[in-house]
Amino acid sequence: KSDENISLTPNITSGSATSGCIFLAKGNIYIKGGDYLSGGSSEVKYDRIDGFLIAEDTIEVEYVDEEQVTRDGIEIFGGLVGLGNHTSSTPAIDIKRDLRLFNYSYPAVLVSTSEKYAKMSKIFFATEAPMYKQEIGFKGL
Repeated sequence: KSDENISLTPNITSGSATSGCIFLAKGNIYIKGGDYLSGGSSEVKYDRIDGFLIAEDTIEVEYVDEEQVTRDGIEIFGGLVGLGNHTSSTPAIDIKRDLRLFNYSYPAVLVSTSEKYAKMSKIFFATEAPMYKQEIGFKGL
């Protein structure tokens, strides 16, 4: 838990199927670029964060690998919740990462849900709340 902003640099992975991280920020959460993984390949590789991210303001996925032909995407294994309480025109989840021409074949941000975070929320927040999964797809114009 942070009363300020949180900056995350991938790769952040959990050691087992039953452990994980919940990141709570009073301000923003910034997701930086990790090690460049797609080098020498025409296939997009993904930086990884195992965790459930909750920001009172925004979650920003920063623009990375500007000089590279094939850029890395980011996979969040858990979930993202940006409440957007202090923004007027900025989206609560601000995705600046771009895969260039690969945007039509690969998602820049891949979010995979995990049941372990529903179980962890019961432990940390002392209540069981119904959780649901919603799939969202983005298609180019």
